[in-house]
Amino acid sequence: MKKKIIILIALGVILGSCSNLKKDYQKIDSKIKTYKELSKNYNIDSRWWESYGDEQLNNLIELGLKNNSDLAKAAININKALYQAKIIGSDLVPEFSGSLSSGASKNIESGGSSNIDHSGSFNISYEVDLWQRLRDMKDAQEWEYKATIEDYEKTKLTLINSIIDSYFSIIYLENYIEINKNMSKNYLDIEKIVENKLRYGTVGILDKKQAEREGIRSNNTLISYEKDKKEQESLLRNLLNLKPDNELKIEYRDILEVKNLRVNLDVPLNIVANRPDIKSYEYRLKNAFKDAVASEKQLYPNITISSALSSSSDKFNNTLKTPVALGSVSINLPFLNWNEIKWNIKISRAEYEEAKLNFQQGIVTALNEIDYNYFLYVKEQENYINLKNINEYDNEIAINYERKYENGKVELRDWLLSLNDEASSRLNIINSKYQLIKIENTIYQSIGGMIKK
Repeated sequence: MKKKIIILIALGVILGSCSNLKKDYQKIDSKIKTYKELSKNYNIDSRWWESYGDEQLNNLIELGLKNNSDLAKAAININKALYQAKIIGSDLVPEFSGSLSSGASKNIESGGSSNIDHSGSFNISYEVDLWQRLRDMKDAQEWEYKATIEDYEKTKLTLINSIIDSYFSIIYLENYIEINKNMSKNYLDIEKIVENKLRYGTVGILDKKQAEREGIRSNNTLISYEKDKKEQESLLRNLLNLKPDNELKIEYRDILEVKNLRVNLDVPLNIVANRPDIKSYEYRLKNAFKDAVASEKQLYPNITISSALSSSSDKFNNTLKTPVALGSVSINLPFLNWNEIKWNIKISRAEYEEAKLNFQQGIVTALNEIDYNYFLYVKEQENYINLKNINEYDNEIAINYERKYENGKVELRDWLLSLNDEASSRLNIINSKYQLIKIENTIYQSIGGMIKK
């Protein structure tokens, strides 16, 4: 009697707990709907990179989507989740089984002929889903399947942005290398000038060493950029799944000629519902909710209806001609195993709480990421304009030194140094331009594409 009272109390607690779980989930779900409604007001172009009008870049991205190993693994995970959903869904339909058997027996003491017997049976059983527990389990796995699709989309988005970044990084480093080669040539010319002056005694040995030092520094900088470029090429090959002997077709261009796609900064930060990682967190929260609900329904009685047909004969062709039908209804009382079930329920609730925290954390991280990238974009635009102004001044100074040199008012060394100053400021512009492209595409990745209202 005491045990029955404890079980009834436990059932009451579980029913109340289930109600609280539903209320908690509904609060989260209302926030999700708010984000989704906001996102509906904006048209998002998920193929934003095509706006560059760069066929070379388009081809690299298509090759990456075709060859990338991480993307292929993500696709496999989708199929695995789908198969798992199909397995769980099969519990909602009747289970069939059947068998045929034959046997022979003979009395070895008395002898005589053997007795041969053939039998067959066909069985069907079905669990009545009175409490929708099986349906909840199926729904939970379907949400997991949808989450793996979004995992794939997240991997795809990351891959695309990585290819874009590596592509423009290689171009910008090639621009750096070409400019630094000219700078190194200028320093080499300066060394020759200082060497000649040293012969005539117009400069000291210290001037020669300083000129050589600047030449070595310039050469080391060039080596560093060449290493960085090789690293980016290796990274791009990994993204495209290309071996070292596979040709990486990139025709270099001036990165300053790449058009800016322009980020719409009037878009609110809350437009995160289109992000695949947020969708994945949402679907896994739904999965955990349905799983927790199904887990709590483990306490409810299970009803299984079974039916069977069986027959036997001493002749094989008559085995199923006179079948005997049997039917049964069984009721399972799982709440009697309360001690094990209560821990399963606690585990499923803990997994729900974890999924809820992951979703909330994902939203906060996404909002902060977009806010930070918006800030970076504005500041880099200002930096780019300032660097262009500086370069214009340096260019004017270099032209002025060239005229003075032609008129014999300054030495060749002074003119070459002014050219290197102009080249250095041009390098700064190139770097800033690359940073703008990088931040632009990071923003497009963080909101799931280019916003077109």
